[in-house]
Amino acid sequence: MPEASAPRILIVDDNIEFRAMLGDRLSVLGFSVVDIPADTLAQILNTVQNSNLEAIILDIHMPGLNGFDVLKAI
Repeated sequence: MPEASAPRILIVDDNIEFRAMLGDRLSVLGFSVVDIPADTLAQILNTVQNSNLEAIILDIHMPGLNGFDVLKAI
């Protein structure tokens, strides 16, 4: 279980199995993981703005969203 001061990483991906697998592995390494589906740009931006994140793992090919456009918006 990550400590309260553990670095926070956001995982944005449309594949729930990938988010779960990667989140589990990062948690074991001591990271605090926030994972969200790649539903809307507004949802992603809201999470980024309201979370104290150290890093973002962003899927590039998502249905309805282009990861490069999300990155530019962040």
